[in-house]
Amino acid sequence: MPPPPTSSPRRSRRSAPASRPPSPRPSPCWRPPPT
Repeated sequence: MPPPPTSSPRRSRRSAPASRPPSPRPSPCWRPPPT
C-alpha cells in the first residue's frame, strides 16, 4: 500500500530544511580552540 501523494512531497520538502538547520554562526568544530 503506497503512501498518499500528498505525504510524499510534504515529507521530502520537510526533510530538506530539517536536514540543514540555519546556522548563522560558524561551527566551532572546524575552528581550533585558542591555546
